[in-house]
Amino acid sequence: MNVDEGLDGDAPVSAHSSGRETLRHDAAEYVRELIFSGELKPGRRIDQDRLALKLGVSKLPIREALITLKAEGLVEGMARRGAFVAPLRVLDIEDHYQIYGLLSGLAARRAATAISSEEIGELERIVDKMSSAAPESFELRHSLHRQFHSIVNRAGGSRRLRAAIRDAAESIPSRLYSKQRGQSDEALAEHRRIIACLRAQDADGASRETAAH
Repeated sequence: MNVDEGLDGDAPVSAHSSGRETLRHDAAEYVRELIFSGELKPGRRIDQDRLALKLGVSKLPIREALITLKAEGLVEGMARRGAFVAPLRVLDIEDHYQIYGLLSGLAARRAATAISSEEIGELERIVDKMSSAAPESFELRHSLHRQFHSIVNRAGGSRRLRAAIRDAAESIPSRLYSKQRGQSDEALAEHRRIIACLRAQDADGASRETAAH
């Protein structure tokens, strides 16, 4: 497949996006989606000029986005040759989720003795909304999922830990997780078990359930 084919679909970035950081983030997310969807194959050169034109931005946020993706191991930089999609192994994905789980579990462990009853009540309300959300309402379900874990992470995570969790969450497209699990009864049950551990101030249980989730 020609690399340009991956740039033919709808793009999430426009010239009206505000802020350099937003442009970098959106460009990185767009290329990340192309890589994980298989539209950009390993070893393919990423056409930065075409990508900038497609997204309606200058080349600066594109270069910054590729630097971000290189740090994530998704892009390889070749001197005087440009940026190429890096090989991606199953082990890369497995290790990512192991790291993500460990970080999130650490925040949940601390949250077990720090979270308020009001915050636990909000977690319960969020899970109730998840349960009643339509299966096809991906954006709503994803937003509720982020709200749930944001509350736990705020209650138990330092600024540095929250930043590390955020980086881990953003470096794999959320839709990859959604396509694998969707809004299953199992996922809802996992959220409820996390709440039960937090309510009981069970630090080991909160860490274990969150890491497994």
